[in-house]
Amino acid sequence: MIYKSIDLLESSFKKKVEKFLEICKNEKIPIFITETYRNALRQQELIKKGLSKIKRSLHQDRIAFDIAFNKPYTLYPENDMIWNKVYDIAEKCGIDCGYRLWGWDRPHFQNNGKKCKLTQNYMDNINIIELQIQQNSEAWKQWDIIKKQSEKEQTRLAEMNIKNRKVLESLKK
Repeated sequence: MIYKSIDLLESSFKKKVEKFLEICKNEKIPIFITETYRNALRQQELIKKGLSKIKRSLHQDRIAFDIAFNKPYTLYPENDMIWNKVYDIAEKCGIDCGYRLWGWDRPHFQNNGKKCKLTQNYMDNINIIELQIQQNSEAWKQWDIIKKQSEKEQTRLAEMNIKNRKVLESLKK
């Protein structure tokens, strides 16, 4: 059986693959996943067919996937430019490319163990936003304190005004 769902990938690698697919889509690169997880039986079949050279694949560890292209391209285009564009995107996402590693296996991609640069920037932005929220929350707490102090001061001044009016009225009599 051929598994194509990225949901079968290891969770941190799945996040990298999601970012990779999102960028390819935004760049209008028409790729699709042809295989993610691969069991031992499937790996043996591929070896027998001459489509794989290794006994144990990273697909079995859920940290690899293969792609192909949709139209206007052929499934596996000869165009180096489009492949290089895909490889560059993958590498920015913390994903190695079989072809750049070994000089063969163009459609193979695997986790390189590094953080996704793009995801890291995204996480940095989230951390900055969370810090700003925390700072704003502190500012609102300070505002509430000042507001309460102001309300107390206004009450004190109003009470003083009332006392002064009473004193003034008593002096007029």
